[in-house]
Amino acid sequence: MESTELDEYSAPNRYLTGREVMVALRSANGSVVKAAVSLNVTSYRLTRYISSRTRFLEVQRGYRLALLDIAESHLMDALAEGERWAVQLVLKTLGKSKGYTEKSEIKHTHELVTDPVKLGDSELESLVAKRASAKRISQRSSVLDIKPAEGTDAG
Repeated sequence: MESTELDEYSAPNRYLTGREVMVALRSANGSVVKAAVSLNVTSYRLTRYISSRTRFLEVQRGYRLALLDIAESHLMDALAEGERWAVQLVLKTLGKSKGYTEKSEIKHTHELVTDPVKLGDSELESLVAKRASAKRISQRSSVLDIKPAEGTDAG
């Protein structure tokens, strides 16, 4: 009969030691997901563990830099062979300062936003009439004239 209890090593909430995390990270070439699987913990938990300890962050950063070095080496090989995708990638990323970018044109359909506080009465009425006609809203022929209530000091 098999035991359904988890031993100390395979318990998902067990205490992680720095040594076993370091060994797992190194054997997984810095991959948190692979290291978490080997430790039988979630990648979220291992990421939290790593992010709170500088030496593990440095190890992980070192593996990522090595990965970038390998990728750059393959990219240089592809460039030397004239691979079109490699040329395009380099020009789009490293060639931005020389104008090698994909520009997309954006047509603006909105009008220039005008600050109504800076407009005079006649300009404001004209702007309201223009926007109302653009939105097919009928405008009243007269503008409400709001006066202070009687008995209040207006000035």
